[in-house]
Formats: sequence, C-alpha cells, structure tokens
Amino acid sequence: MRRATRGNVVAAIIALLAMAGVMWPELSLAETTIDVATFAQLKAAVHDKTSGPSTLRITNDIYFPTDGSMPRSLMADGTVSGGIIIKYAVRIVGACSSTSLVVSGTVAAGTCQLDAKEVDRHFDVKTTQYSTSEVVFEKLALVNGKKTGNTDTGGAVNAYQTGATRFEDVIFKDNTATDTGGAVDASYSGKATFTSCRFLGNKAYVRSPPQFPHQSHSALIRLLISRGRHLLPSVSL
Repeated sequence: MRRATRGNVVAAIIALLAMAGVMWPELSLAETTIDVATFAQLKAAVHDKTSGPSTLRITNDIYFPTDGSMPRSLMADGTVSGGIIIKYAVRIVGACSSTSLVVSGTVAAGTCQLDAKEVDRHFDVKTTQYSTSEVVFEKLALVNGKKTGNTDTGGAVNAYQTGATRFEDVIFKDNTATDTGGAVDASYSGKATFTSCRFLGNKAYVRSPPQFPHQSHSALIRLLISRGRHLLPSVSL
C-alpha cells in the first residue's frame, strides 16, 4: 500500500472541502508542495486564490470536466475568464510515472498530460502586471485547450497583462484560439521564458499579419511590447 505523504493528505482534504462546497481558507503555505491527481484537486489547490502551495506536483494525467463545471469567473474589467485562474507565483510540475500522451520523439521524464477536452483553456494567469515573480509550468503536455470568443487569445494559457511566466519541457498540442496565440498569449506582461518546449498542431485565426517584434500574431505565441517594458522571451525549442 502506498504510504500517504503530508502533501497527499493536504490535497485530499482540500478536494473534500471543495466537493462539500466549503471554501479553502487562504492559508500560509509558503514552500509547501502538494500532490495533485485530479481536476478537482487542481482547482481546489490554486484556482482564483491569492496564496497557497508553492509547488503543485501533478501525479496523474488530468482530464478537464465536460459537464459544465469548468470554472468561469467574472473579472474586475468585466471580462469572463475561463480555465484555472492563477493569482500568485506557483510552480506546477509534472511527476507522472506514465502518461497516455501520444507524440513522436522524446518526452521529458515525469511529463503529465492535461487535456482540456476543448471545453476552455487550461490556465489564466492573473498575477501583478510586469511582476518578476514567476508562474512556472514544467513537464506538462497542455492538450486540446480552446477559446471561441471573437477576441479570445491564448488557447492553452492566457498570460495577458500579467507577471512573469516560465515554461520548461512543456508540450502544447492541438490548442486553438479564435483570435491570436493558439497556444499562449503572453502580451503586455512580464518576461515569458520558453525552454525545451514543443508546439504541435496549435491554431489561431489571426486578424492581422505578423509585425514582430512590435506585434506578433501567431498560431503559437502572442507577444507584444508595451511602453518598452515587455521583455522578449528566451526561447529554446
């Protein structure tokens, strides 16, 4: 029998509270790592919270719900955000012993598949604009994210007008946005860093031709320079 770790116990308690409709209090969990194996646990641990665990270890492939329970939140600017909202610097890292992901070539050990089932995007990063504190995504395969609004961007991850983001050993596969950034929108934000990432079959129905580096409308990543403050990404593919 697998021995329960402190992280597993915390994750289980959080998930039970979420299922019972009890809000998880904003605990001080700096430098805390918890294991996450289901969508319910992922949502309970980090969605729309201003603090929480410093690291989430994804231990199993996660499939987003198709029953209408995917989170959607009304933001202060009147827009509706879809997907898991991240409001503080956190590291989300794959720690799977196996995955159902099927791609050609080598996949980083520990990679976990997060399949959004074309219901919405995976993550919406809402940290302080231009902050240097990073939200880190590592050893994940973000698959089948989709945004269908007329001006929606970032099919897998929206990091528009937010802080720094880092993507390491992340596979973006079959994500779609009806505007720009089929995989990621990291415009008007802090530094976005992509290291050893792969982009497979992502689509965006762009509205204007590329004008990089001032403006890049891409099926992969949308990046814009705002008032000279945006730092262009470090990309290693």
